[in-house]
Order: sequence, then C-alpha cells, then structure tokens
Amino acid sequence: HNSLVSPSGMDETLEVTRVHPREFFAVEKMERTWERRPLLACTGMDKAGSLQDVGGKEKRLSEMSGEEKVLWACFFVLGAGTLAGWNSLCAAVDFFRAHFEGRDAPVWLSLTFEVATMTSLGLLALGADKVSSQTRFGVGFLTGTAVLGAIPLATSKLSGLAAWVVVVLLSAGLGLGNGMTEGSLYGLAAAASERKGVQYAVPAQAGQGFVGVFVCGCRVVTKAMFPQDKQGSMVSAQVFFSLAALLSLVCAVVGHRVASVVRGARTGEEAAAIHHLSWGEKAGVVREIGDFAQANVLVNGVSMMLFPALATSAKSTTTEGLSVSWMAVVVVSCYSVADTAGNLYGMDWVRLMAGGRRPSARELQASSVWRIVLVPIMMLSATERVKSDLFVVVVTCLLGFTNGALSVACMSIAPDAVKEGGSYEIVQSRKEYGGYIMTVALLVGVTLGLTLAVPLNLAADSLRL
Repeated sequence: HNSLVSPSGMDETLEVTRVHPREFFAVEKMERTWERRPLLACTGMDKAGSLQDVGGKEKRLSEMSGEEKVLWACFFVLGAGTLAGWNSLCAAVDFFRAHFEGRDAPVWLSLTFEVATMTSLGLLALGADKVSSQTRFGVGFLTGTAVLGAIPLATSKLSGLAAWVVVVLLSAGLGLGNGMTEGSLYGLAAAASERKGVQYAVPAQAGQGFVGVFVCGCRVVTKAMFPQDKQGSMVSAQVFFSLAALLSLVCAVVGHRVASVVRGARTGEEAAAIHHLSWGEKAGVVREIGDFAQANVLVNGVSMMLFPALATSAKSTTTEGLSVSWMAVVVVSCYSVADTAGNLYGMDWVRLMAGGRRPSARELQASSVWRIVLVPIMMLSATERVKSDLFVVVVTCLLGFTNGALSVACMSIAPDAVKEGGSYEIVQSRKEYGGYIMTVALLVGVTLGLTLAVPLNLAADSLRL
C-alpha cells in the first residue's frame, strides 16, 4: 500500500500493485490513471489540472539522498561537458583574432557552431528514439574531444585561407557533436527528475555556466605561462584545447553511465513498453510549454547578440597595462562567472522578483524583453562613445547573470507545464520531449542572436569613432 497525492492536493490512500518496473496501476479504481506530483515542490495542481504555486521551495542539495546527490553531480559534469567546445571557441577569441586578423572570427565561428548544432538537433528530432542516449553521449562527446584536439594542430600546420576554412569546418563538427549531447542532456534530466523527484535541469545549467569559468581559467593560465609571440600563442593554445578535450572525454564516460542508470537496461518486454510519442502528442507538448520556449528564445537571443563578439570588440583599453588581447579574456571570464552565479542562484532571484512565488511563463517573457535595452547600452562601448573598461565589465556581468537566471528558470519550470496522466512511460516520454523542446528553443535563441550579431558588429565598426 502506497499513499498517492491526487491533483487536487488531497491525500488518497489507494492499494497499489507493482506490476512493472515503470508502471503503476490503482487497483481499487481501475479506471483512474496514474498521476505524478509536479517536479518542483513549489507547485501544485488545481482540479482543472492547472499549475499553482503552493509556496514551497525546490529540494536543495542538503535534503537529497546519497544517490540523488551523485546523480546531481553527474548532471553538473555533463552540463559542463556539453558547452566545453562552445566556451573554448569563446575563450580563445584572442588566439583566433591573432591568426585570422580581419575575419571577425568570434562571429563566424560561433554562428557556424550554432547552425551545425541546430542541424544536429533537427536530425535528432526525426529519429532520436531510434538511437540510445548512451550512443548519443558517446558519439557527441568523443567528436568534441577529436575536434578540440585538431584545432591547434590545424592552425600550426596550415596558414591563410586554408587554415581558416579548416577551422570553420572543425567548428561545424564541434557543433554537430554538441547538438547530440545538449539535445540529449535536458531530455535525460527531465526523465531523471520524473523518476527521482529532483529537478536535475538545475545542476545541468549550473554545469554549463561553470565550464565557462573553468575554460576561461585555463585560458588565463595558459596565456600567462607562455610569451605572447606567435610561437608562445600556439603552445598556450595547444595546452588550452587539450584540457578542454580531456573534459569532453571524461564526459563521454560519465554520460554513458548516467544514461544507463536513468534508462536502465531495456531488453525484451521492457523495450516494448517504451512509449514513442506520436506527432500529435509531440505537438501537444509544444503547445503546453510554448510560452516558456518563447521566453527561452528571447533570453538567449539577446545574450548572443552582444556576447562574445560585441562585448570583446574593443580596439583599445582604458586600464593601464591591460592589452586589448587580455581585455577580451577578462570580459569573457566575467560573463562566465556571472552566468554561473545566475545558474546557481537564479531560481531564488526570479522568485524574489515575482514576490516570493514561482514566476509564470508570461512574467519570464516580460523579464526577457526588458534585456533588449542592453543592446544600445553595449553599443555605446562598442562604438567607443563610452570609453571605459569598467563600463564594459559591469554591463557584461549584468548580461551574464540575467542570462543564467532567466534561462535556468525557463528550463526548470517548463516540465511542470506538461500535462500529466496515463502510464509512467507516457508521462516520462512527454516530460523528456518537453526537455528536448526547451533545448531547441535555447539554441534557436542562440542562433538568432548570433545571426543578428553580424549586422550589429558591422554597424558598430562603421559608427566607431
């Protein structure tokens, strides 16, 4: 006998018989379908099935069991691994500008990366359920390892246009691998959250923020260790990209293991029980989380319009002794630290801004829209109307923190908007697909932002004093 909680919030004691590892049936009233409580402790459901804030707080790390803490740490590591490649491209902006002067490398490499990522996600949408999560993590992370190791090799063996073409193709390969891993990460987090009752999107996002700090730290150390001539720059880049490749390799192992634990070994009867969503069911999930997805597009679109290209476009510095090359690394590092802080403390911040309750999708959309004012503010610095390194750092930190906070809020709250009912497999499949759609929305925003960054940077160049 287990005690279940009905959608109305009233406890009902029902006799429950476990007939399948992932399915429960209520014996007293066979016509009742199995219902789960929402993933976030701060939400409940009214009689109409709508989400309501009940004033609780999300389950904190100190309140989790040992197994839940291990899984939390694993999702943190996987989150870090999914953006190891992207952050490597951003943190090495000084390296790419030195080797490909005049090509606006941060814009084009970032855009190539995101277009390839979206292509990979599109392919996953067509047949994701035909490829196991273990395979997707393995192939994606190992591709990242190979590409990160090949970038400094390509720049050392080739030069001019040939080196540029190869690096652009490698960034596309990095994006294809990233689409496989990031597209699988939040779907897996939603599935794990449904089984464990812990919101694993939070450590995944925190890991994605942390890896920016880690990668920037590696870049600062390797840049400081070697002389900043062409040879020293090449050696520091080789060490830097090797460290990023090692992180990606570790994640290949961790991802395979976590996917195996969450999914379980499915053979025979268990494999046949997996619920594959129809296109109609998928469309229903999209409608249910559509407002959160739109907010996610806005959040990441504004951020990528300004970062990394416009934020690191300064041609001179006002800080004595700090070169333009070092200033670019400092700005990227500040964004990464602020983004990580937003990932870790973002839910508390958005609750505070919403008067102590969980924000609605419309409120998250409104919070995302106001960040557009950061575009003209950053243009003041990019066009050198305002010549202050501190000004750039402050605006970049504000951009990073709000990006992390609003993005983690969208990714964490959205799964609760997916309507529940039916067998465990149906619920899990719908939640997982919702996580996938939120990832697509995030990357659509990133791609749109980077696309708009191209004319924005051209305008800044033409307006620069």
